Amino acid sequence: MSLLLTIHELLVGKVYINNPNKFSHFNNSRKIIKLQFERRDFTIFSDFIFFSFIWRNYIRKNYGRSKDMKLKKEVITFFFILFVWLCFEKNVYAVSKYTVQSGDTFWKISLIHGVNFESLLRENPQVVNPNIIFPGDTLYLPDLQLGRKNELEKMLHLINKERSSAGLPLLINDEKLSAIADKKALDMKNHGYVSHKSPTYGNPTVMLSTFHIPFSFVLENIGAGPTTADEMFSTWVNSQVNLSNILEKRATHVGIGYARGGLHGHYWTAIIIEKNRSDVDGKYQ
Repeated sequence: MSLLLTIHELLVGKVYINNPNKFSHFNNSRKIIKLQFERRDFTIFSDFIFFSFIWRNYIRKNYGRSKDMKLKKEVITFFFILFVWLCFEKNVYAVSKYTVQSGDTFWKISLIHGVNFESLLRENPQVVNPNIIFPGDTLYLPDLQLGRKNELEKMLHLINKERSSAGLPLLINDEKLSAIADKKALDMKNHGYVSHKSPTYGNPTVMLSTFHIPFSFVLENIGAGPTTADEMFSTWVNSQVNLSNILEKRATHVGIGYARGGLHGHYWTAIIIEKNRSDVDGKYQ
């Protein structure tokens, strides 16, 4: 974004250095572009229409009678690159809309939707004062799937960092085990409990056996309420039982699960196991 704006400023300087009276028109268009970038709220078709309109007006109003074809080509090239980049950008940083309701606050919205508070602020630069929002206002929520993935990766990092500090081998992230951890977190959310014994799956030993996961032993950390991996991990390491699970010497693999919503808003599960040597060597993939 900063690179594009830099190119933008260079282009402005070259175009208007001898014609400052036209800067107002250009500056207004630039504000529109900036707002579109900040919100990333459009379709491929509307992108095309929007940039076609800007390009046409720039050419007609500013260069229609100019013989400087090189400058025209530079303008066309700039907006083409801008359009292509924007199409890519919105796929990477998808956002969703939220309409502010009566009684909402930024903090409440971040908790309900499982969005990091600072990320919510960054996604809504149009809000001058986050303490003052009104019903009917539109806010833009960061990509929840991307945020979830980042938090799960952060939890794995924190667990292995703690083990490394204790001189223990790192745990391997197991996708099948993580899928089961997700099921447990979702079950806690759906049934409103925080317990090692699930009304749906039973205790962790029974649950892993039901899903045909081979193991020598299983340990489980669970929690509800903390909104981020850092907060949940801090709670776990301040519990002797949970910390002992994380630092279990025989453990080889871990699956981390998370579910958003429900009574407590956020539910976490870490299932830690030791696999049999034959399973680790290839019988269990």
